[in-house]
Amino acid sequence: MFEVPAAATGLIEAEPLTALGRFNHEAACVDPISGTVYQTEDRGDSVLYRFLPAKLGNLQAGGRLQAMQIEGLTDTRNWTAKAMPVGQSFKVNWI
Repeated sequence: MFEVPAAATGLIEAEPLTALGRFNHEAACVDPISGTVYQTEDRGDSVLYRFLPAKLGNLQAGGRLQAMQIEGLTDTRNWTAKAMPVGQSFKVNWI
């Protein structure tokens, strides 16, 4: 992953954010208050990830990468009969 500052007007030095994980990334969003980065990939071997930055506003400073585990549910795909039901709440753990 790479961060592109919103105010960038030209080329910037590409610095990989290695602490955010080495896996396929499709989408990422940042909580503007906590700085938490949520990441996902829609391949069958992916999960929902979150990155807790060590320093707010500085992803280069590292942090803690976690994966979400849903209690009591082994299949979270949305294309099977055993899929995660829409609108149902589940307890989660971050591991």
